[in-house]
Parts: sequence; structure tokens; C-alpha cells
Amino acid sequence: MPGLQAIAASKGMRLGSCVAWGRPGADRGSFANPAYAALLARDCGLLVPENEMKWQAIRPSATSFDFTHMDAIMAWATAKRLPVRGHNLLWHQPKWMPRWEENHDFGANPAQAAARLLVEHITTVCGRYGTRIGSYDVVNEAVNPADSTLYQTALSRALGGPEATLDLAFHTARTAAPHAEPRL
Repeated sequence: MPGLQAIAASKGMRLGSCVAWGRPGADRGSFANPAYAALLARDCGLLVPENEMKWQAIRPSATSFDFTHMDAIMAWATAKRLPVRGHNLLWHQPKWMPRWEENHDFGANPAQAAARLLVEHITTVCGRYGTRIGSYDVVNEAVNPADSTLYQTALSRALGGPEATLDLAFHTARTAAPHAEPRL
């Protein structure tokens, strides 16, 4: 019986799944779970990291990055010849930004400091994975469904508002990964 990806491909579609990092043998949606890894390899044509590319996972502080878990996902996906979508470059909600960001001192020129932080983040992530990632969720969940306004974060308040933040994120992603398909 063909895998789900083979069925999807016969209809001109691609089937994907999220994948998490996990310790070997962990019973979760991780490539380290042999049963789940077998399903991913057989049934998927695209992998999307669950949390491992989000700020709180790869940006432990304003001055450091930790790509350990995301690199492991990329290595596994590469070994299995599975493409990866970058998820995400900016999850624009306060509850999904790292604690340090919400309490960060943006200094005497907050707009410049916030822009530098956002540009550095996006260019560092996109530069690390280069053309191995063919599409990015540049901004995720920026609209508050309760009132249809854009969420505010400490980053967007420092940068001059959510519109300026989202605009800078998309422009930076286009410059940092011109080959990639941007997604909202």
C-alpha cells in the first residue's frame, strides 16, 4: 500500500507533518521515536518543526542562539531527503516570545535596537539553513482573533508598532532568503 505522500503526490499535492526534537525513544511526535519516524519517512513530503525554530527555543538571550535541536531535525530530514519549512521567524504574540524579550531594555533608541534585534534574528536563522529551507512562516499568528487587532509585543512597541515590525520581518526574510517562499 502506498504511503500518504505518494497518494497526495498523485493528485499534485504534498502532505506534511510537524516534527519535534526528542530524546531517543521518547514517546512523542519526534524523529527520535522510531514508530513516528517511520510514519514521517513513509507518509510525509514536508516536515515542519514544532517549536524548535521559535524564538523561545533558539534564542535563549538577546546575544545568543542555540540551534542544537533544530540542527538535529535538519540533519534527520536531510538524511531522509525530506524538505523542511521554516516555522517560524516571528511568532508575534507576547506569550510566545521569550521572557527576556518581553523584559528587554531597548535602550535610548528603542526603534533602532528593536530593528537590529529582529534583523539579526532573521538573518542568522536564514543564513544558518540557507537553501536547505525552501519556505518560511515569516510571521505567525499576528492577529488577535478576539478583536482583529494586531498583537503588540515588547519588540513591536519598541520598533514603533506591529505594522512596522511585520513589515521589517517580511522585508528582512526576503533579503536573507530570496529563494524561499514567504508565508503568513
